[in-house]
Parts: sequence; C-alpha cells; structure tokens
Amino acid sequence: MKKGTLLRLLSLLGFSGIAASCHIGEQYALGEYGTPYARFTFKGKVVRASDRLPLEGIRIVVNSTDTPELNDTTYTDRDGRYLMEADRIFPDVERVELQAADTENGAFRELRKSFRIDDADYENDGKGGSWYHGHVTRNVDFEMEERSAETGGERVAARED
Repeated sequence: MKKGTLLRLLSLLGFSGIAASCHIGEQYALGEYGTPYARFTFKGKVVRASDRLPLEGIRIVVNSTDTPELNDTTYTDRDGRYLMEADRIFPDVERVELQAADTENGAFRELRKSFRIDDADYENDGKGGSWYHGHVTRNVDFEMEERSAETGGERVAARED
C-alpha cells in the first residue's frame, strides 16, 4: 500500500515538473530540452558561359568542412536549375563550397564557389524561443566554360564572400 502511494506521488511530481517546463503562452521555461537545428537551401542555375544556355546533368556538390553532414550532391534539370534542401542539427556552419562539374561528358571545366554563412544569414533566428536556429537560403549560379585544348581543362575557382 505504501509503495503504491509513493509511486503515485512520485509520478505526480514528475508530471508536474514536465508541465512546468513546457510552452506556456509565449514564454518557454528554462528547463526546455532539445537539439538546435536549422534549414539550409542551396539553389541556382547553371548555364554555358558563351551563350547563357542552360546545362542539364551538371553535378552540383555541397562541401562543408565545418558541418560534414551538410555535404550532398544533386544534378541540374533540363532548365539548368538545381535545388538542395536539408535540415541539420547543430547548425554551426561557417564555410560552404559548391562545386559544379560536368561528369557526364567532360565538355566543361569544373567550377567552385565558396562562401561564409554568418549569424546574419539565418532568417527567423531563434524566434519563438524554440531550438529552431533559422533558415539559410543561398542562390549560387554558375557559368560553365567549355574545355579547350589550350587550357587543358584545368579547374577554375571563384570566391563569393
């Protein structure tokens, strides 16, 4: 009998503690638990530099040394457009590099663009008191140059800061 009463009392205290740390109106209690996360969107268009026509099938690779789980690969559609979206936990991303490469037939030189993501880049940063860090959207376009015998098809690097 005493065990049952003690268990009920402890359960009641446990539930009241959980209720105290939940969302109350527009306020969050300090006891909130969770994992910070953010949404990242990288999009753009890939065109041929000489005539600005869209290029289909160009591989776009996202590389982040700060947040390796952000790394991903996609290909451009027939309009030369690409889109990558991802939710990531612990969004302490600082530097991201996008790489465009013609892996299908090798007619175009590889191109890389790198940029920084700062706190100012996050939209809705922490609004509402939740663990949602915000949304980062970057539009990164590429103008691919055709390989020629003179250049030997070397890689071209561009910076966007």
